[in-house]
Amino acid sequence: MRTGSTCRMFVLLVVTLVLAGTPIGTAQSGRASATALEAAAYRVLGSKHPDPAIRNADVLAEKLLGPAERAILKETGSTIVLDALAMDTERAWIALGTRSVFARGVHVRTRHIDDVLAESLRAGATQVVILGAGLDSRAYRFGAALNGGRVFEL
Repeated sequence: MRTGSTCRMFVLLVVTLVLAGTPIGTAQSGRASATALEAAAYRVLGSKHPDPAIRNADVLAEKLLGPAERAILKETGSTIVLDALAMDTERAWIALGTRSVFARGVHVRTRHIDDVLAESLRAGATQVVILGAGLDSRAYRFGAALNGGRVFEL
């Protein structure tokens, strides 16, 4: 690979962890998977954290969870996740029980990847590849910082 500025690439590896009891499976045609929806819900919780030093910046995640997506979560037995969305972050993490480990992990991962992506874009990265991009909002949230760069979601 060439190292010129037009060939710089930042790759986000999104690893999906699945805890016992979390619905698994392929998404039905035209529907998001319950796993992707739960991850978005966990990003919502982190984006509401009262401490800006801890809060993640995914303010679009909540907009990705409309009535149809919430119905999928309910249908797949993720009512605990739906209930948590109505709570403040700390209370939600407690209410999630064992799923809290995953919720906090998604939050920390979101915050860290956003920080690394911002740094990489400042250093001249012109392409972003997001693997396992289900319901990822970085192409929108980092639109200005991308400065015409390309985002590939796989």
